[in-house]
Amino acid sequence: MTRLRAFCLEEREIANARLQELLLSLEVRLKLRLWIQNLSLQNLPVSTVRQLRKTFRQSVSHYLQDKGADLIQYVGDSVDWNNVALIILRRLQTSRAMTTSLGVVSQELSLLLEKYLEKDLENLIAQVIPILAIDQVIVERINATSPKELERAIQSIVKNELQAIVNLGGVLGFLVGVVQSIILFLN
Repeated sequence: MTRLRAFCLEEREIANARLQELLLSLEVRLKLRLWIQNLSLQNLPVSTVRQLRKTFRQSVSHYLQDKGADLIQYVGDSVDWNNVALIILRRLQTSRAMTTSLGVVSQELSLLLEKYLEKDLENLIAQVIPILAIDQVIVERINATSPKELERAIQSIVKNELQAIVNLGGVLGFLVGVVQSIILFLN
C-alpha cells in the first residue's frame, strides 16, 4: 500500500489514467448510479433515517444562516420578476378556477356594498341635503311658479288621484257584488 501511495504521488498522470481505466472497466459509475437510484429510506434502520433527517436539517439550517442572505440576493437578482408576474397574471386570467370564482366574489362584494349602503346611506343623505339645500330649491321653484301654473298642476294631481279613487271604488263595488251574488246563489 505504501508503494502504491508513493507511485500515485510521484506519477500522478499515470496513476490517474490507470484509475480512470479501472473505473471504466469495473463500471463503477453505473453501479454507483444504480445503487443511489435503488437507495430507499424505507430499507434503512429507523435510527439511521432519524440521524439522516437531523443531519440534513442542521446542514440546511447552518447553510441558510451562513449564506442565506447571499442565496436570496442571488435568486432575487436572477429572476425576471416582471416576466414572472405577467406569466402568473395570464395563467390566472385563463384559469377555469378564476373565472368560476369571479361570479361568487362579485356576488359577495355586491352583498357587502349593499349592506354598507343600507347602513350608511341615511347618514350620507342627511349630510348631503343641507349641502345641496334641496328644501330651499323646492321653495324657490314653488315661489317662481305662477299661480295659474300651480293651480293647473294641483288640479291635474287631484284629477289623477280622484280618478284612482273612483276606479278603486268601482273595483271594490264589483268584488262586493260578486261575493253577494255567490252567497245568494249558495243559499
